[in-house]
Amino acid sequence: MAVSYSEFIKSKTRNHEPSGVLRGVTHPKLFDFQSAVTRWALHKGRSSVFAGTGLGKTLIQSEFMRNIQGTRLIVAPLAVAAQTVREATMVGLDVVYAKSEADIVEGACHITNYDRVEAFACTKVDAVVLDESSILKSHDGAYRKYLTDRFSGVKYRLCCTATPSPNDVMELATHAEFVGAMTRSEMLATFFTHDGGDTSKWRLKRHARKEFWKWVASWACCFANPSDIGFDGSRFVLPDLRWHQHTVDSEAGIAGGLFGTPAVDATDLGRVLKASEPERVVKAVELAESTEQVCVWCNYDSEQAEIVERIHGAVSVKGSDSQEHKKRSLLGFADGAFRVLVTKPKIAGFGMNWQNCHQTVFASVSFSFEAQYQAVRRFYRFGQKSPVDAHIVCADTDESVRASLSLKARSHEEMAVETREFCRKEIEQYA
Repeated sequence: MAVSYSEFIKSKTRNHEPSGVLRGVTHPKLFDFQSAVTRWALHKGRSSVFAGTGLGKTLIQSEFMRNIQGTRLIVAPLAVAAQTVREATMVGLDVVYAKSEADIVEGACHITNYDRVEAFACTKVDAVVLDESSILKSHDGAYRKYLTDRFSGVKYRLCCTATPSPNDVMELATHAEFVGAMTRSEMLATFFTHDGGDTSKWRLKRHARKEFWKWVASWACCFANPSDIGFDGSRFVLPDLRWHQHTVDSEAGIAGGLFGTPAVDATDLGRVLKASEPERVVKAVELAESTEQVCVWCNYDSEQAEIVERIHGAVSVKGSDSQEHKKRSLLGFADGAFRVLVTKPKIAGFGMNWQNCHQTVFASVSFSFEAQYQAVRRFYRFGQKSPVDAHIVCADTDESVRASLSLKARSHEEMAVETREFCRKEIEQYA
């Protein structure tokens, strides 16, 4: 008997069934929505929490770990680990920083950085949390597979991030595979199709959209405000986020007509930005000098070095710096110890809480929507009392980059809308 396409999709889809433990009351320090999401994650056993910045993912993962017996490990970006240790005490969880397997204490909860995971055998870990799990996009495929394989035998697995990029199919697949919901190849075969002749680009099948987002909600709780999942979100309404575009003229040119055309792709972008660097640096410094505490984001070492040299008292954090300098500087900026921080999104764009600052400057652009989103959300998050001003310095040759970011931002909003109904239905059972 013939079946409809939607019935075919349903037959191929298997929702992510609970494999954890039911819990009732959670710590009174948690908001009602945080308690419900924590109970959902504990019952699921293996899941992801894609919650907007400032909604308490650290408290959720800390309470998640507090309710699990056994040896536990949180993996987090640098400096975020120190924040997590402090915040976990709010729910009565003691988290111990560990550099290697030698520091593991049976039955305790530990935290380490992503670049130290290989120093752990992980054979005795009962629960693992990947904090700021979207950072995995900045690592190569071999490392992502390494993490997935390394923790595949762990009963409790939780990924936490503010936003998996909705336009990055591979990132959703990475999370689904890590929590054991479906392999990458299964997900692509069930819900996606090649976009034209380019096999590296995947497009969600039109008739599969509803079933796809329903399946995602069975292993991922997605919300930008507690109201998205059925709770009062009035206290999480933020002040304005004001974007300011500053376009500089670039007089440089490259043979073949690269400059003066908006058709700049990811391959060409580095050369385009290099040519406009002198003008952009001057503008970025001007903006940073004319305001109060400010973070300046860069994409390249040369522009970062030049900006730091031009701004008296600016503190630079770059990849080659020592771990201690990075941690001391990033936490010092949070404490208001200095006025200007100059760094890169891939270094400090994840996890830091900088509500003390409401001015930021992007000295250059990139095609990464998530890098820009995460960077500005260090300031634009729950607890921010002032409107946030985000200044983007770009060249007249960067139009295609800005258009790409706008498209990705719209896709991100569409994902939030499409998952909202299904996530609300999932979470209401744990309210």
